[in-house]
Amino acid sequence: MEIKESEVTLYLSTKSEFYKAGWMAADKGVVIKEPAGDNPFYAEYESGYGDCISSGYRASTITGSKKDKRFEQIMADVA
Repeated sequence: MEIKESEVTLYLSTKSEFYKAGWMAADKGVVIKEPAGDNPFYAEYESGYGDCISSGYRASTITGSKKDKRFEQIMADVA
């Protein structure tokens, strides 16, 4: 499944908050950690994470986006 940048908001609007959190974590490159204990919502989080990875969607890798330009500016300010 491939999700285009223009379709992500609509796609995620149909998903749970746990799924969205997993998707956003994958988009930001956060390493997934399985929770200790029995968390009933972890499966939704993991599903969103995996779907983001498998879709090939990474907002942070889309060249020319406002998000990339802002990140570049922040990095320039820090340096």
